[in-house]
Amino acid sequence: MNKSVLFVFLMFFSVTLSFANDANDYELTLVQAKQGNAYAAFKVASMLDNGRGVATNKEQAINWYKKSARLGYSQAQSMLGFKYAMGNGVKKDMKSAYAWFDVALKNGHEISEQYKAKAAKELSKSELEVAKDLSAKWFEAYRSPIQQ
Repeated sequence: MNKSVLFVFLMFFSVTLSFANDANDYELTLVQAKQGNAYAAFKVASMLDNGRGVATNKEQAINWYKKSARLGYSQAQSMLGFKYAMGNGVKKDMKSAYAWFDVALKNGHEISEQYKAKAAKELSKSELEVAKDLSAKWFEAYRSPIQQ
């Protein structure tokens, strides 16, 4: 077997194996997510969002990001801020974006501070007050177990 044929075969095999591993990883992670593991729920959301190990499904991804965020996972809270700020998978809503960034920040996701500031610039004073009220409500409901 010449080297180029062997190379092509090995590349095909490694890509096939990678897809199988991603699919297996998705199934294992989904089990953990369904048991209430916030990190696993975030990982399932990310896999669905990016089509890694499973077909891309933005609607399901948003649902899993929300589950993770409601379990107090700050990275999921920040990701929801991005989703609302960009209108990616959800209707664009800068009040929700601000609120999720603020909740993520309060739960320890420090980089969300700059995103929250950018979202605030796109809101009127009255919209900002609504967003702050929403954030306070969500923070009480979706506080990270680590921050309590």
